[in-house]
Amino acid sequence: MNHNQIATRTRRKKPTQTHSERV
Repeated sequence: MNHNQIATRTRRKKPTQTHSERV
């Protein structure tokens, strides 16, 4: 459930945790 917040933050910052926003 928190992966959504992390994915949004990573997408705006850097595509480092692309696996997080893909989940």
